[in-house]
Amino acid sequence: MRSQSGLILARNWLDRTGVCPLSFYLGPSTRYADHNVIAAVTAHCTRWEEITFDFPISCSEGLGVVKHRLPHLKNLVFNEADPWLQSLDTFEVAPQLRSLELCRGISISTLKLPWFQLTRCDLGSRCLEECFQILKLCPSLIDVVFFKTCGPKLHASHDILQHPHLQSIHILSPINLHDFFDRLTLPALVDFTQCEGPSWGQHRQLMSLLKRSDCRLQKLYIATQPVRMITEGDFIDMLEQTSSLVVLNLEGFAPVIRSYTWRRLTHRGSSRCLLPKLQTLRLSHTSDFITHAFVDMIESRWKFPSARGEAKNSQTQVVRLERCFLNILDGVKNVDPAVRARLRNLRAEGLRIWPIDSEKGF
Repeated sequence: MRSQSGLILARNWLDRTGVCPLSFYLGPSTRYADHNVIAAVTAHCTRWEEITFDFPISCSEGLGVVKHRLPHLKNLVFNEADPWLQSLDTFEVAPQLRSLELCRGISISTLKLPWFQLTRCDLGSRCLEECFQILKLCPSLIDVVFFKTCGPKLHASHDILQHPHLQSIHILSPINLHDFFDRLTLPALVDFTQCEGPSWGQHRQLMSLLKRSDCRLQKLYIATQPVRMITEGDFIDMLEQTSSLVVLNLEGFAPVIRSYTWRRLTHRGSSRCLLPKLQTLRLSHTSDFITHAFVDMIESRWKFPSARGEAKNSQTQVVRLERCFLNILDGVKNVDPAVRARLRNLRAEGLRIWPIDSEKGF
């Protein structure tokens, strides 16, 4: 009776959708549903545009009929984390498939997919070797997310891989990525994120990657435990090599950001400053970094003559700062009252500046 009602609901819903593209979520209960329900869904597979599996697809009967019948499938998601023991070729032919999400239990060796046409991959937790292999398999990738990488190190036999189209790489990794950075060239890279890293000491490898790639990085986000393996000079070198940045987001850099850094970021007329294109700044820090030197820098990037958000000078164009997000870890109340007053004035003048941890603001 229960399976019969499920079949009626499925058929009614499918009838109401007419010829519209279909997006499905098949949860754990679907695995045990009447085969007639699965048959009703697969009968419309030519309309599938996005499908999410929350159970081992290789264990489900009745889905083999969709093979070679997926002309419109664009997004494929596997949420089930249980290991797969057999090969799956159901989605080997899907001419519109561009996006793939995999959980940690699924090895790429079990999947037959049109890897070469994928432009986005969110690949869960996997070893560095498999991460590297995925980049090799997917030459058209534009955006890749490695949820969490793990050891062992890459095989020493790998040559440097040049990936011509990859624009965005997001890595949530608790391990050292020296080998990974050293074997990549990414000329199209504009967006780099690394979160949950160790006490970050990979700046040289990252800078070497950016220099070798000759890319114009626009977004940089590094969130880590408090950095103790680099100096303020190392940090400034990193900013000098990323002069095209539009968005900078830093967490854990409290030990290396000092007043000299703020002075180097301060715009002073015709003199050169770091990050001249910076429009959005996000910082997570304790209140001791909200000093007059910091506000001097913010003011200098906001208060200057500008026709379209840009200041002309003889050496470079400096773009006006538009947004500043401050995650003050010990609370806004610990910021010097005079400094808070200056920040309030900037916000009153139109600068979008927020302390993230306070609804009342400054």
